[in-house]
Amino acid sequence: MRTLLVAATAALALLFACSSDDDTPGGGASSTSSSSSSSSTGGTPPDPSTLFDPLPPATPDKLRGVWETKESGDTGQIALRLRFTDDYIAGTARCTSPAGQSLDAPNLTGIDSADIDAKEGVIAVPGGLQFSAADGDFKCNADLPGGDLAFVIEGTTLTLALEGAEGTLTFTKVGD
Repeated sequence: MRTLLVAATAALALLFACSSDDDTPGGGASSTSSSSSSSSTGGTPPDPSTLFDPLPPATPDKLRGVWETKESGDTGQIALRLRFTDDYIAGTARCTSPAGQSLDAPNLTGIDSADIDAKEGVIAVPGGLQFSAADGDFKCNADLPGGDLAFVIEGTTLTLALEGAEGTLTFTKVGD
C-alpha cells in the first residue's frame, strides 16, 4: 500500500492521505463516509457533498465561503475544500489516483465563537473534522483536529494555525 502525505504541519497535525494497493483505473467511482457532530445550534447545515460543484465567485477578505488546499505526489492528488458558515464547517477531501480514480470523503461539524465575516479571528472546532472514504483498496483520509483555530485572511488567502502550536496551513478561496 502506498500513502500520499499531502500536507502535515506540527501545528495542525492535518493529515491527508490517499492510498491504493494497485493503479487500476477506477472510472471516477466515488464513495462517501460521513458523520457529523454539532456543538452549535441553529442554522441549516451545508451539504459537504456539493463543495466540488460549481460555486459563486469568491468574495475576498471574509472567512464565509469555500476554501481549498491541495497537494500532488506519486500516489495521486488530494484536495480539501472547507465551507465556513455561521454555525458549521462542511468539508470534503477529494483524492484522485494517478490512474484517474476519484474518491470523495465529506463531513460536517459545528463551530463555536466565530465571526466568519471577519479577516481574522478564532474558530472553536470542539470535535475536529475527520474525513474517510474507501472504494476497494483505494482510500481517502484527512483529519482537522479539534481546538481553537486562529485564522488570518489576506484577499483570497487563508492561513490557519492551531492555537498553542507551531506552523500554519494555507488555503485559497474558490467560491462563496
